[in-house]
Amino acid sequence: DMWIYLSENEKFNDFSNEDALIWHEANIPYAVWGPTSTRTHSLTYYPSEALKHNGSLYAHVYFARSGYPVDPTDPEYEQKSTFRRTHSVVAFLRKSKAGKKKSLLGDSNESEEQPPPKENKESEDKDEGPVEYI
Repeated sequence: DMWIYLSENEKFNDFSNEDALIWHEANIPYAVWGPTSTRTHSLTYYPSEALKHNGSLYAHVYFARSGYPVDPTDPEYEQKSTFRRTHSVVAFLRKSKAGKKKSLLGDSNESEEQPPPKENKESEDKDEGPVEYI
C-alpha cells in the first residue's frame, strides 16, 4: 500500500489528518514492471499564507505491506513492513542580497539608469565593505 501526505513540516506524524493525505493506493504489486505498474495522480493544491511567503512544502511518501499501518503509534505497526521517504516539493529560499556591483567597461547609459545613491549621513558612518567590480 502507498500513502502520500503533504505537509509544511519536514517531520510528519499527523496520520489522522485526512486533509494532509493526498493519495492512498492499496494492493500495489511489488517488483512487477509493466504497463500497469505506472501510477499517476493529479492534484490542485491551494497553498497557505506561510507557503506563499517563501515557506517549504514536503511530500511524505510511505509504503507498507498490504494490511500494515504506516503510523508508528498504531499497535499493529511493524517497522520491517514499512518504509518512508520525505521529498521537498517547494523549498524555502532565502532572498538574494543585491550586491554592490559596478561595471567598469559598460555603457554610460547603464549608469544613468541606476538611481543616484541617497545622501544619508548614517550611511557614511556605516562601513558596508568593499564594492565588487565586474
